[in-house]
Amino acid sequence: MESEFKHQFTFVFWNRYCSSDFSGWKSWAGVNELYSFLTRSNPGTSNIGPYVTEKALTWANGFRGDIVQAHNGSIWRHSTVITAYQYPDLLVTGRTNPNTNNNNVPATKIYNTQRLLHLEGTY
Repeated sequence: MESEFKHQFTFVFWNRYCSSDFSGWKSWAGVNELYSFLTRSNPGTSNIGPYVTEKALTWANGFRGDIVQAHNGSIWRHSTVITAYQYPDLLVTGRTNPNTNNNNVPATKIYNTQRLLHLEGTY
């Protein structure tokens, strides 16, 4: 039963979230929608999942798997994931435009303003 579930999940995941030529990923939500979902108060049983706290983007606060969102001066534009460290930088991976797949780049190099969403747990 478990392997059947994994197979079905993988099939749905690849068909919905990957491009047909495997060159990139599609986002499941906009930056603001992801922020709203992750920073919500305890939702009860209807909207369970992970939650975060917003923290200053510093070496001490960031961990692998945390999310860094970037602001372009007008709007919050991109969500990336901390994937590595290179003191004093938190390195992120994410796609910030159709021709740019950021792979372990300093979070502070993606636009001028960022916010760190530290994963705390799940509801």
